[in-house]
Amino acid sequence: GAKTIDINGDLSQWDGVGPEFLTYAPDRERSSTGYLKADKSANNVYTTSAGNSVILSKVSYDENYIYFMAQCRDAIDESTKGFMNLYINSDRNHATGWQGYDYAVNLGGKGVISKNSGNAWSWENAGTAEMKIAGNTLLLKAEKSALGLAGNMDFEFKWTDSVTPDGDL
Repeated sequence: GAKTIDINGDLSQWDGVGPEFLTYAPDRERSSTGYLKADKSANNVYTTSAGNSVILSKVSYDENYIYFMAQCRDAIDESTKGFMNLYINSDRNHATGWQGYDYAVNLGGKGVISKNSGNAWSWENAGTAEMKIAGNTLLLKAEKSALGLAGNMDFEFKWTDSVTPDGDL
């Protein structure tokens, strides 16, 4: 919903902000045979272990800023590989960006906003988001313009963690 958030303020200011995006089921570690490698020589084998497990996320905005909140099951571990990457499809066009995602936060470092280049796994610095971590909650504040957002807030987003960001979907 549309509401200014002070990321250094009390979390109760998120009360009433909706919708809430909840996880479907608890994260599980997995070892799985995936799709063929790019050279089609063999199947990729994926082994994952759950790091920061997002259980709830919300978004709010005002005239100039957008605010993201992600709550994890446990206290947030800032040392995970692929730490709390936030992908944003700002134009809702899956033909643009990497797999449709035009922007990412935390790919280039904590709080770094990256803009996709060339509709491939190629990113360039587009600014910085303010970030605060309090226990199991991560808060981000970014200028809407730095994420390609303006006017009607109609976009898609995805949180990931414990994924080595390398362009392999």
